[in-house]
Amino acid sequence: MVSRVLSLVDESSHRVVLAVAAGLLGLVTVLDYWSGAELTSAVFYLVPVALAGWRFDVRTSGPFALCATLLWVSVTMMLGVQHASLWMAVWDGVSRFIVYFSFAVLLGHVRSSLERLREMALTDHLTGVANSRFFHELAARELEHCRRHQRPFTLAYIDIDDFKGINDEFGHSGGDMVIRTVATALARNIRKVDHVARQGGDEFMLFLHEVEPEVAQGVLEQIHSRVSDALQQSGFDVSLSTGGVTWRTPPDTLDAAIHSADQVMYRVKGMEKGTVLHAVAGEERTDSDQSLDRTVASGAATASS
Repeated sequence: MVSRVLSLVDESSHRVVLAVAAGLLGLVTVLDYWSGAELTSAVFYLVPVALAGWRFDVRTSGPFALCATLLWVSVTMMLGVQHASLWMAVWDGVSRFIVYFSFAVLLGHVRSSLERLREMALTDHLTGVANSRFFHELAARELEHCRRHQRPFTLAYIDIDDFKGINDEFGHSGGDMVIRTVATALARNIRKVDHVARQGGDEFMLFLHEVEPEVAQGVLEQIHSRVSDALQQSGFDVSLSTGGVTWRTPPDTLDAAIHSADQVMYRVKGMEKGTVLHAVAGEERTDSDQSLDRTVASGAATASS
């Protein structure tokens, strides 16, 4: 129950969360006043403070905790609660603020820690892009969207050619630098709706959302060219082999689509390394392209079975 509420808070906009927290704070204040001096409601002020602390940083949650404290003090004064001295009244208010503020800050740190852990679990530690597991989650969700709306998508496999030779020439640190350069260049040259991931070793995957088959080849060539330029500018004479498949109608499974792109990429490896090869699944085109489509379809069938 609590996890669902926190997930809802995370998905809501800042304005909505702030409005809800302010509304709850007002409601708690009114209930505190109606309950009278004999029943204390100070603990219930922690609920809106918790919302503010979870969703906002200390610049917002701190003043919110102070506001909660001032409202509690105001209700106490209106109810005529007496303290032995002014010093005791001030101490009571300050101690409340410390509790509310500390609670808000603590929740903020918990949320930040959870986000860091989630990011570590879902991103590749070397490059910072999505790892294979996270990519499968993202791509599966996007594939379902394309299936529901009958939209095309493109999956591409990108492989760094002769990576063992790169490690031999530049050392493992140089190989890591090549991988990071490729990942950074890929992330910079795709749209926000697209996804890039390190599939493992020297291989990367792209999911291009709703790219029409007629333009997918050009898009892949442009990305390929810009990544190659980034490698050259970094002092690495390294080539890439890119194989992509555009699906007009999504296949039954994501694994089928991934396997098809993998098949095309390995065909690039066997034909001419350092180039881009693109196929459109199921299209009637030239004899050469039809042969390629049969390879793609065969790979999809193998992955589906």
